[in-house]
Amino acid sequence: MPTATDAPKRLTKTVIEAAATRPKPYFLADAGKGAVTGFCVRIHPTGRRTFCFRFRPAGRASAVSLVTIGEFGPFTVDDARTRAQQLRADASSTDPTRNPSTLRQAAKAAKLADHTAVTLGALCEAYLTDAKERGVKASTLELWGYHLGTHVRKLGPAKGSVAESPLRVALGRVRAKDVTRAHVKEFYAAHREATPTAARRTLKLIGAVYRFGVAEGMVDATCTPTAGIALGKLSAPRRIALSSAQYAALGDAVTTAEAVGLTPAPSRKDRSRGTSSARKAKVGSNPSRKPRGKYKARDADPAQFKAYPVACAALRFLACSGWRKGEVRGLRWDAIDVERCEARLGDTKTGDSVRPLGATLLAMIAKERDRQTRDGVQCTFVFPALDTPLRSLGDVGPLWANVTHAAGLTLTPHGLRHSFITVARELGYGDHVIAALVGHSLGSMTSRYGLAPGDIVREAADKVSAAILARMSTPAPTPSQ
Repeated sequence: MPTATDAPKRLTKTVIEAAATRPKPYFLADAGKGAVTGFCVRIHPTGRRTFCFRFRPAGRASAVSLVTIGEFGPFTVDDARTRAQQLRADASSTDPTRNPSTLRQAAKAAKLADHTAVTLGALCEAYLTDAKERGVKASTLELWGYHLGTHVRKLGPAKGSVAESPLRVALGRVRAKDVTRAHVKEFYAAHREATPTAARRTLKLIGAVYRFGVAEGMVDATCTPTAGIALGKLSAPRRIALSSAQYAALGDAVTTAEAVGLTPAPSRKDRSRGTSSARKAKVGSNPSRKPRGKYKARDADPAQFKAYPVACAALRFLACSGWRKGEVRGLRWDAIDVERCEARLGDTKTGDSVRPLGATLLAMIAKERDRQTRDGVQCTFVFPALDTPLRSLGDVGPLWANVTHAAGLTLTPHGLRHSFITVARELGYGDHVIAALVGHSLGSMTSRYGLAPGDIVREAADKVSAAILARMSTPAPTPSQ
């Protein structure tokens, strides 16, 4: 550090202005009557002059510390000297919180921490990484990524590109410690009308992200931006229960789809199909190419589209089993125990699950085995894909849209699960038996200490599946009837 070489003088405006500049900076120390030890002015080669206070925090054994008071001009000599007196008193105090060196180091550390503070986007990424390491299912991680991070577009002209979640766009670059309740409340208010369920789920995930950040020491425990935000009430859940006539209409539509095919539903016609991956690879980055438009019939009378028979069989199995859509699509041959009349599913929403198989479901499975044997297909899945038989059945959404349109129904494939439970209750079975049939987990105390008897569960599997298949096999009544 440069040292003073000029003769000691009391610092005044005249002395400071008369000080000559040098190739290197140097100090003029305050001296004479009324001088403050350590008070000095630093003369820079550019002519700039700044008031400083020099001291040794731990006596002669410690290095000299320098505190900048201010620049000459905005600061007068008297103001700077008064400030130097305060600094000298603080440096002589036994209270470490008054030590200028300690305060300066704390200020530097706070400034550094402020620049390197984790953003909400980085905190969300850390949460998703931790969830992956904890073994959270890939489908759940994909859903959380849609709300907290990034996701790959699956539809439209931009199919295959990476899109940021609404939360990442709105608050992802804000430091996590600076996100307030007002920020989160404003975000929730902006999305709850258009996507109420997604907005509620995002809000709950934000709370989980901050609890993770507190546990990992990434944010302070006082950071609770979701506290006190009222979610409001969603609309009442739909009570889906297909009548016998609706089951008959659904069965007729599936049979027609398998035999002669169905015309595309209006909901499928109105969708923009974008550009396929094969066409993207073919045209490359040609700016003149245009994305494919909406569906157009080739003639006035649209052709019938014959459905894949395995997909129709999967829909019947879905209706008669009450299983989840992904469980039916991913059903493997090695999971089926014909002797015990059950299927062991290892990757369901509630973990490992054993499902009873009634005579109706076993007959459907046997039919699919005969079909694969006849067609020479060797697949590990009961319901193989159309184009690649070694893989499981793909999305049944297009077929389901055509079937429900032909049957005059408005429900999702998951609605068949609700209807299955309704039929089971109509036949007099309780929640413990129904939970064993469809793989539900009951949260009551009795459910943890008791199981439904196996004979009753197998009997229920036979009767409920047979009742649903009978309703679907009955010809649908005509309007005149």
